[in-house]
Amino acid sequence: MLYQVTVLTWRLIRVERIRASIIRHHRSPAVLALLRRSNEHGEPERGSMTDHNTMLEAIAYFTSGDARKKFKSRFAEAGYAEDAVEVEAFQLSQKSQAQIEQEAAAAQRQLLAFLKELERRSAKRAMQLREAALKAVKLAAAKAG
Repeated sequence: MLYQVTVLTWRLIRVERIRASIIRHHRSPAVLALLRRSNEHGEPERGSMTDHNTMLEAIAYFTSGDARKKFKSRFAEAGYAEDAVEVEAFQLSQKSQAQIEQEAAAAQRQLLAFLKELERRSAKRAMQLREAALKAVKLAAAKAG
């Protein structure tokens, strides 16, 4: 039984890790979207040279600390909060998050159902042990008396 609880718990932990990984996976598209929206000349036309430069800026965001600071200040000037990249990544991952949420809910239900069954069995076993102990005490008292 301990093995089953462990397996179900690890399944739930795995689902939570996947949820975090999906959000991290969407950080690059989030940075790119924020760079496009915070461009001083407006959002560049897809496929244009400006759009290509925006993609290079997104790469620089992840490879250079100085570039990251520069772009974070650009996001702030455009009115975005300090955690704009994380928020945008979360929003972009919503479709995947819905599937993961269903998986997490199923894992939680399965774990809770198993724990409830375990509790029910333990209560039944405790009652049986109590009855056996009372019988033993009565039998010992009858023999002594």
